[in-house]
Amino acid sequence: MFIIMELGMLGNAIVKGYFFDKIKAYVGVGRALPVVLKKRKWIQENRRVSDRKLLHFLRAQIKFKEIDSPLLSCANFIFGAYYECIKLFL
Repeated sequence: MFIIMELGMLGNAIVKGYFFDKIKAYVGVGRALPVVLKKRKWIQENRRVSDRKLLHFLRAQIKFKEIDSPLLSCANFIFGAYYECIKLFL
């Protein structure tokens, strides 16, 4: 799901002219990834709130004023269905 959304954002970046800034951001995330994963491991080992409790604070929609398109509406529909499925397993 994340990859599909990112592909859409890359397409938007090409159209709007900030594609190379987006690529620079990917490089920055890649460089920080080892530290982030180490911190994530510690957090997962020490967390106190279950996924089920966190789920109540989430919304299955992505809202961007800059990107109000039929594709985003379609993605939100898919995210909503995915959200409902995930709730069954948590």
